Amino acid sequence: MDTKSTDKRVSLLHYIVATIRQNFPELLNFDAELLYIDKAAQVSLENVSADVCELERGMEAARREAESRAHSHAHAHVLRDFIANASDKLRRLRAETKHAQDSFAMCVEYFGEAPRSCDANAFFSLLVRFTRAFKQADAENEQRRRLELAAQQADNVDPNKAKVVQKKQQEAVINELKTKSQSVGEKKLLHQDEVYNGALEDILHGLRSEPYRRADAVRRSHRRRINSHRLSKGLEELDV
Repeated sequence: MDTKSTDKRVSLLHYIVATIRQNFPELLNFDAELLYIDKAAQVSLENVSADVCELERGMEAARREAESRAHSHAHAHVLRDFIANASDKLRRLRAETKHAQDSFAMCVEYFGEAPRSCDANAFFSLLVRFTRAFKQADAENEQRRRLELAAQQADNVDPNKAKVVQKKQQEAVINELKTKSQSVGEKKLLHQDEVYNGALEDILHGLRSEPYRRADAVRRSHRRRINSHRLSKGLEELDV
């Protein structure tokens, strides 16, 4: 139970329970054969044996008392009747105790333990904890299986929906890039009537004198040269 996966979510017991459910489902209800392990975990077999020995010593004392008063006491027959009835019960109790000790020794040896070093209380408490952990692991496996199945069904409801959403996102990104590219191109291009001889030198001079300007603005020096060029061209045409 302490051996777990790297994510600490699945233990060795989870794997064992899953294997049993898949290959040996008839073994899942093994606890139905262990009806009284809860009570057995609360009883010490050594204490039971000690109590039986104490009863035997008390019965032997009662016999001696009955023999000593057999002829001198008027109510001696009451003690003799008690001894007769209790002796039979004590013999059955002794036989059942011996059977319990032998059965426990066989059970402990079956699980690879030494009967003398293993107490019944500790042994059955271990079985109780294992049974509860087994049932809990089975319930957790079933819950995990239902969650995985629900996730798969959710993914398979509309397989094309995710593709449509992804395609729309890609188209939105492409349109945004196109818009930005056109905006940058418009900012970099000059109007046709603004191009003349020496325009490149004016642009470089303007960049050095005014490194920052609005995207839709034209530098004043650039505008003055354009106006001067147009005026000179108009005067030449008039002279002609």
